[in-house]
Amino acid sequence: MKLSFQVYKNTKAKIESSIFDLISGDGETKQTKGLAYLFSQNHRFCLAFLNKFCQTKSSYLNEKDILSIKIIAEAFTSSGKRIDILILIKKPKLNLAFVIEAKEVNISTSLNKISKQINFYNNHEELKLNKSYELKPIIITKYKHISKDTTSVTWTEITSLISIFLTKDINNNKIMMDYYSFLIGVSKEMNYYEKEVLSIPAGKSIDFVKKHLIYECPNTTPYNYKKSIFICFRESGGGQMDMLYKLDEIVIFDRADEDSTDRLYDLDLNKRTIERLKNYIADTNYQHSSDVEKKLYILSENKNIKLKHLPRPERNNAKYTYYSLHEILGKEIVTPESKE
Repeated sequence: MKLSFQVYKNTKAKIESSIFDLISGDGETKQTKGLAYLFSQNHRFCLAFLNKFCQTKSSYLNEKDILSIKIIAEAFTSSGKRIDILILIKKPKLNLAFVIEAKEVNISTSLNKISKQINFYNNHEELKLNKSYELKPIIITKYKHISKDTTSVTWTEITSLISIFLTKDINNNKIMMDYYSFLIGVSKEMNYYEKEVLSIPAGKSIDFVKKHLIYECPNTTPYNYKKSIFICFRESGGGQMDMLYKLDEIVIFDRADEDSTDRLYDLDLNKRTIERLKNYIADTNYQHSSDVEKKLYILSENKNIKLKHLPRPERNNAKYTYYSLHEILGKEIVTPESKE
């Protein structure tokens, strides 16, 4: 006998709903509460998450050594603010408090803003915890951030970790499967790209792109490009494009923070990529004005496509735009799919 459950919203219902459809709040709140609930129902996934992204010699978590795990969603601090997720772990000789601040999956956020928020929570009195707890701040965002003393995790990394668990034992992971489906439904871009090709006017930075296969832009609203599979750069004049660059990874980097380069090793990136980032940062060590927080697009070293027919728009412009892969690969005069 099959038992199903449906929740109606705006007079409509999905074919089958889950407990995650009952969670109240906006997108960010529902995602975070859902993750907290998943942690509480699957302690092995919770420990795998913490060990993968927050592992240190002092905080490595072995299930046999743990006395208790407590998951709290939206706990109030002493000053009345809310913590997205608080994970309290007690071990015989060490207590750990993982403080998680999460941002909505489809919104790019400023590192400066989120750092102020997480630093506010990095206080025992504010968290209503005694000094026996070692505090471990974590941020969950759309893109990877390089932040001092703070672990950065992306929502895509979380879905990837869930996928690993599901492939091992999908039949006994009903709640995890429900959360995975719910999370994908929050934003289609979790595993699906919004656009095929992002086209950016080439300026002085094109030389650095070709040398290091890294593109840099401010981490501000005007540069909130949609997530794309490929990036290409239009030359000045006619706007010709000679290469499709496959996008591998995006990280947020604060040039004003002198320790940011050293913390590249804390990211879940291979050594080759980290060395490329270090070389790029050293090679572009120029002065900036007030806009120091940057978004670094790490391009593939071996999955790029040479555009021998040099496609170009009918009219070039100074703004970014988007093209379909079919247009870029098949036509000399290309028509933008959209400008936003």
